[in-house]
Amino acid sequence: MSKSIVSVLWFSRHPMTQDQETALESKLGSIEVTQIDGTMPNVHSSFMAKINGGEEIEVPPFKEQIKNYDVVAIVAPINLQQQVLSVAGDKPVIMAKSNRVRKEVPEGQPEEFQFIFDHWYKLVKIEVTTEEFAR
Repeated sequence: MSKSIVSVLWFSRHPMTQDQETALESKLGSIEVTQIDGTMPNVHSSFMAKINGGEEIEVPPFKEQIKNYDVVAIVAPINLQQQVLSVAGDKPVIMAKSNRVRKEVPEGQPEEFQFIFDHWYKLVKIEVTTEEFAR
């Protein structure tokens, strides 16, 4: 009996790195990644995006797209993270944690940094709590 392939929706401007894919495969087994590269206004509206590096087209609302995937991996601001989490149901919504590492550069040159993948984490709950600061 063969294992099924886990479908991963990757919402990011950048392709998934080999390290990111390898970490997911170690957790999930065989995966198939579909990348959506666009600017989503919210999960309820269609928007312009590239699918797997293709031509930019109008794509259905994100809440409709995630229905076809087992795992949702995103790079998004907190307001979109919360919206995706609210429509994902029991599908894991995950994000990549990377470390910012200073690159070696010749003396007198501006600092440069690279981001090195560390691990995936699963969004569980997003809560913002405030208190009065000043009047």
